[in-house]
Amino acid sequence: MDAGGSLLPRLQRDQANARREQLKDRVLLLGMIISEVKNREIELRRDANDDDVVDVIRKGIKKRRESVELYGKAGRTDLLEKEQSEVTALEVYLPAEVD
Repeated sequence: MDAGGSLLPRLQRDQANARREQLKDRVLLLGMIISEVKNREIELRRDANDDDVVDVIRKGIKKRRESVELYGKAGRTDLLEKEQSEVTALEVYLPAEVD
């Protein structure tokens, strides 16, 4: 399975740890990303490499940032904070940005 990536196994390990620690939101978030990576593998007809996984994570972050904006306009701070914390949780998996 691990053709060209170490990121997917890391996501799966982190999800297992979150499950053990009973961090329900984190388990769901990582499960969603892992599922999107699996869909990408089906689409590409090959195992996902780290670049593919990073792409899926970036799309997930973009989607959540758009939600943060909408919830902000609607005054839904409860939902805004949840989405923002998911963005922060996912950013950990991105490679360091080069200035």
